[in-house]
Amino acid sequence: MAFCTKCGKELADGEVCSCQQQAKVVAPQAPVNQEAAEKKTNKMAVPAAIGVVAILLIVLVVSLLGGKPYKKMLDEYVELVNKKSTDVTAYDYVLMAESRVKLAKNVQKAYLKIEETKELQEAEAENKADAYEECDEEYEGWKLSYEIKSAEKMEEKVLKDYQKSAKNYYKDSVKPVIENQEEILENDDDQIEEGAELFDISESEYKALVKATLKQNQALEEMEITEGYEVKVKFYVNTKDDEYKADTVKVAVLKVNGDWVYAGLAKGEDKRFTFDESGLRFLVTPLNKSYIYK
Repeated sequence: MAFCTKCGKELADGEVCSCQQQAKVVAPQAPVNQEAAEKKTNKMAVPAAIGVVAILLIVLVVSLLGGKPYKKMLDEYVELVNKKSTDVTAYDYVLMAESRVKLAKNVQKAYLKIEETKELQEAEAENKADAYEECDEEYEGWKLSYEIKSAEKMEEKVLKDYQKSAKNYYKDSVKPVIENQEEILENDDDQIEEGAELFDISESEYKALVKATLKQNQALEEMEITEGYEVKVKFYVNTKDDEYKADTVKVAVLKVNGDWVYAGLAKGEDKRFTFDESGLRFLVTPLNKSYIYK
């Protein structure tokens, strides 16, 4: 089956589209000077070739820089900071595995049915807003940025260490919780009633909370860590008059079940992100935590 390259009409074998014949009638071609045409073609070929090379270079640069998982996470985190976002959960979500964000949001939605939890989150957002306000007053025109000093792909042995830690964490800390949650949902009406009273929510809301956290926990059972990077990162805060530098810290980024997650400080790293005793420390404190199990 063929199609017209001008209008896209479907054509039978050997058929010439009427739109092309019509074009010949309406706009006949003038006689062509062959030598001049060849010169024009050659002139056009040079910039076209340069354009192709430029596109390939852009693709290469994007794949080497923007395509790295750790860069995407850090870029999104820094963007939130520089926007002075008071959405306290957003900072977690940009560092978590994408497959777990939906689970985390469902848990958060269920928890916000509890008035005390809602008040705590509102207070945390207010504290974040106050911290940014103080930062604006102390450091005029501040802006957070970072520099990747080096990035090394993890060796198989290191990945196995992370995998072993994940399995032990699930076995010791998560599995007992899962068993308890399953028991509650199956046949323990007394615990459902007690839980609802404890959090001052309805029994159906308490059940929804248990179910959401159960799904989040169950997803940790089959954690498979297949790839990782150890990245040395340095943060900067530039103000109108000064520049403040944090220590260079080695962090880990892991591919878990096909999604990348920020795993906090690399194994054996003894430094943490900080800006000494300045009021800028809060800008980078979340990056000292791991988000593998969130």
